[in-house]
Amino acid sequence: MAGPTDAASQGLQHGLHACILWPAGKYIARRGRADSERALAALHAITQRFTAEFAIRPLIVQHPVLFFTTLQRWTADPSAHVRRLVSEGSRTRLPWGLRLQSLLGDPNPTLSLPLPLPLQEDPSDCVRRSVANHLNDIAKNQPALVATGVQEHLPDAPAARGALLKHASRTLVKQGHAPPLHAWGLALGFTAAAALQARRPARRPRAGERARSCGRPLHAVERQLIRRARAGSCRVMSAEVTSAAALV
Repeated sequence: MAGPTDAASQGLQHGLHACILWPAGKYIARRGRADSERALAALHAITQRFTAEFAIRPLIVQHPVLFFTTLQRWTADPSAHVRRLVSEGSRTRLPWGLRLQSLLGDPNPTLSLPLPLPLQEDPSDCVRRSVANHLNDIAKNQPALVATGVQEHLPDAPAARGALLKHASRTLVKQGHAPPLHAWGLALGFTAAAALQARRPARRPRAGERARSCGRPLHAVERQLIRRARAGSCRVMSAEVTSAAALV
């Protein structure tokens, strides 16, 4: 396939120029099953100019051994775009992509798991990001497998690999799996101290104060009745209370 493989050198990152290859990928996904070798060669060229992780997935379903063998060889490809295709194209749960159901039900993903592991130390950040997402996909079906891998590869890991493994563990951490929690120091006991101070309860407001707290000024008759009730000079008659309520 002719044309530049580095989109940035041609200014293609500022537009949709490379999208012209989208129909080519769709054609290969549909017609490439009859000639797998040519389909692989075409996808190898397309992914360096646009993207091929969606187009390769129907072909993986049709010829898994051939395609996984080829992807294993591509882990050492000089192009970061091809190395990213190795991981991204074989993800079991690629968003908006065809799910690889055979791998989802595989209790021991011997075909797909060896692909992202050699790319943990890849110099390209986009490749390592894809590897983290690939491992996170596997963790949704095989949590123990990924948890064990994190424990094995985390000790003495450089910063780039540590960030990759942490991103790959996000589903395990959310689900509360003990090994990843311990690996990231999230399973430590919680210690806290609190000081309690007793306070006297607030004084219960009197009748006149309660009325003032409602925002309504006391009527003169109400004030007189309150004074008489407090002084105990006479008994407050129900008629007086009724007349005071009528004035309000």
